[in-house]
Amino acid sequence: MLIEIVDSVSCYTYTMIEIKNVSKAFKKKKVLDNVSFVAKPGKVTGFLGPNGAGKTTTMKVLLELIYPDSGEAFVDEARFSQSKTPAKSVGALLDGKLMPKNRTPRTYLISVAKANKLDHTRIPHVLRETGLSHVANKKISTFSLGMCQRLSLSEALLGDPDNLILDEPVNGLDPEGIKWARDLFKKKAEEGKTVLVSSHILSEMENLADEIVIIAKGKIIKTGSLDEVKDGYSSLEDAFISLTGGDAEFKAGF
Repeated sequence: MLIEIVDSVSCYTYTMIEIKNVSKAFKKKKVLDNVSFVAKPGKVTGFLGPNGAGKTTTMKVLLELIYPDSGEAFVDEARFSQSKTPAKSVGALLDGKLMPKNRTPRTYLISVAKANKLDHTRIPHVLRETGLSHVANKKISTFSLGMCQRLSLSEALLGDPDNLILDEPVNGLDPEGIKWARDLFKKKAEEGKTVLVSSHILSEMENLADEIVIIAKGKIIKTGSLDEVKDGYSSLEDAFISLTGGDAEFKAGF
């Protein structure tokens, strides 16, 4: 769905991420049940849920790594596979991504740029932006989990995409790194990009997110602004625990 925002100087067209009535089952077990929500441009949308609630499956549906049994998922008003320049449309980081240990960040990003027909001149910029310039020529095999997360973010940002889909992007980051990531995601939203972030760190999401989507047992149980979701509760964590009913042990099977 397109949103047109016009000011006195020029016309800007922004896009959004949209999930419409998506359902998905694995081995007859329903993982997503009529899921619908929108992540808006210029906002950081926090996608929250217990382990196995369907967050990663939803993100994979958006990226067409998984196809739903019913419903539709759109990025830039179209299916992701229909994009002529996918790396410029979406930058994605999925939890647990394997990195090529025998490469360096620089050579790895060069290969990503070639594969996606992207401008190589952005590589130094994204390495600076993610704090990896000083290790650009070191083997990835020497990296900590946090450094690998930064490299995955470098890859996601390489095409300067309009939309970011980030699954647990602060895993492995130390407190300084988490603050850095928070500032980066807010900056991208301020640039008019659509930022969809899943995380288990509820206190961090309370500092980061403008909008909240909560999923449990494959169903959307609450959406709204951060203030709307927190209304009547002392914190986002209290709201989350109350709304999900202590569902942390639920396993969706994928």
